[in-house]
Amino acid sequence: GSNDALLVCPSLNPESKPWACCAAIEFETLGFVASTGPVNERGRRGRGSNSRSRDRQWRSDVLRRYNLPATETLLAQFSCHVPHLTGSGTARGELNATRHFVCWGPRQGHGQDALLMWSKVEALGPSTAVHEAIEFILVDGTKLAFSGFVEARRDDALRTLREIHSRARSELTTGAVSY
Repeated sequence: GSNDALLVCPSLNPESKPWACCAAIEFETLGFVASTGPVNERGRRGRGSNSRSRDRQWRSDVLRRYNLPATETLLAQFSCHVPHLTGSGTARGELNATRHFVCWGPRQGHGQDALLMWSKVEALGPSTAVHEAIEFILVDGTKLAFSGFVEARRDDALRTLREIHSRARSELTTGAVSY
């Protein structure tokens, strides 16, 4: 699968050959995923191989929907009202956060999917204009409001998104990965 890797490492001894091993990599989430509410400490919903298989498929579907590389790690997803890119208004949809991107789109195809690098987000916090919404303030001054969170309380979603945003910004400035 896309989380399998072959690691080839040089030997510390210049007279010996490099060594290799196979590895399966699993990523943890930081908050809420899909329509299931909080995830457990390992980032999984439910038990058993069927649940893991469904989880992998769901993550793969999200990465494919937004045309993200397989190297992106899906960290959180929220069902909420998402802003339309053209005109005004919102649609019921999903807000996804990965290590480097925030992306959103409508559930029923009534609108356009959007993808934004975390580096383009200056700040996020409670909206002053929309009740119980999270407002993203972009570096160009644009404000986007996400409201009507279903599985998570707005404040819990905001805390998770702020953590992801902070880690993404830190990774951009220091190069240190902290996931």
